[in-house]
Amino acid sequence: MQMVAFGVVLLVVGVVVAVLFGLTDITGRTHAIIPAGGIGLAVIGALVAALGATSKKSSPTAQFKCQACGASFGSQEALNSHSKDKHGK
Repeated sequence: MQMVAFGVVLLVVGVVVAVLFGLTDITGRTHAIIPAGGIGLAVIGALVAALGATSKKSSPTAQFKCQACGASFGSQEALNSHSKDKHGK
């Protein structure tokens, strides 16, 4: 969610810069690079927001739980090793 919010902020700032420096006469004479930078920032913001919205949430790894003591392991092999070492099974 934070990545989406960051992307939206970049998008808004980019649009404001592009409009303020490109389409209005508020700031007087400006170089063409400033509005182009604003447009670039807006595009990057849109990409960051889109990637943040479509990225998969990290899923927890498969948990293998020891029936004897309740310890959790990331693989069946680790659980088997634990069971043999700690419980003699």
